[in-house]
Amino acid sequence: MAETGLASERARDRTEQLQARPAALDELVSSATLEGFTGTTSLDRELGQIGASQVVEADLARLRGELEAGREARQLEHGAQRCSRVSSARAGTRSTTG
Repeated sequence: MAETGLASERARDRTEQLQARPAALDELVSSATLEGFTGTTSLDRELGQIGASQVVEADLARLRGELEAGREARQLEHGAQRCSRVSSARAGTRSTTG
């Protein structure tokens, strides 16, 4: 019976060790003390974030440019319509007065 108790305690200790090891590795990886299993370092991750940020900024600048171009096109179109109406109105008054 004593041997069964010792074997059970050894199994429990071994289980605790096996569970503690991945937890310790996860903590080291998350604190950037140890490189992740993907082979990326904290510097790689930081550079990736900077690169992603630059892509987002470039996309925003492109979209802002498209919005501005759309506004300018609408303004030009609106101006052309006004000029057309004014020209038509002037032409109409000339033909009735002449």
